[in-house]
Amino acid sequence: MLQGASVNTRAKVLPWHKVGGRALLFMAVCAAETGLMEKSCFLTNLKLLHGRESNLINFTGLAILLFGVFVNFSVGFS
Repeated sequence: MLQGASVNTRAKVLPWHKVGGRALLFMAVCAAETGLMEKSCFLTNLKLLHGRESNLINFTGLAILLFGVFVNFSVGFS
């Protein structure tokens, strides 16, 4: 990050770098969750969604959400 910049400039840019990274993380989590919801809705409309597939989609969505939350906390507390 800013290889030739002074230490003062790098220190000023660091909070914005963190905010931008967190925003990208939130957008990626939202995109993944939206894709899972879309897949679930398509399978439900076609009557192809059964108990196992539904549980897998729910578990995957929860895992993605918790991963995003833990990464956010680890960045926030660093």
